[in-house]
Amino acid sequence: MNRVVLVSPSGSIFKSLAELGLDDLPADARPELTVLCWEPGAGEAPSIAVGHDDSGTLSGRLRLSVQRALSGSAAGRNLFRLTPWDGGSRMWRAVRRSPAARQALREAGLIVAVERDSILTAWKSVHSSLARDAAAVYGLPSARTVLKDSRPHG
Repeated sequence: MNRVVLVSPSGSIFKSLAELGLDDLPADARPELTVLCWEPGAGEAPSIAVGHDDSGTLSGRLRLSVQRALSGSAAGRNLFRLTPWDGGSRMWRAVRRSPAARQALREAGLIVAVERDSILTAWKSVHSSLARDAAAVYGLPSARTVLKDSRPHG
């Protein structure tokens, strides 16, 4: 597996990259890491910013107030997930608009959905022509297992 794309909208992955277990792999077997996030992050892996925080705009404030109003019940949270303001839908749209993010996904052998709002992006990437040959998992423990199982034994 030559490239691993980590989809982390908040960029919180930079604090927990050690959980991926790449230090256990020989240097020549370590995959190239790329992180897709809203804002560029400073970390040991290169990041591709696919958008920006819109919470200061009128649309962003309206989205946040509707989300707060609906978050009090399971039915409200599910209703919000059906809107275009859902974080997963917003992330997928942003990734599709970014040529650099699309290229990273095309070259990926493994796509890791790090947060809940990145699951849709990982799923749609492997179920479309974008990253048809890649594998997708949710969470760093699953990614660590896939990377461990894919390394050559010898």
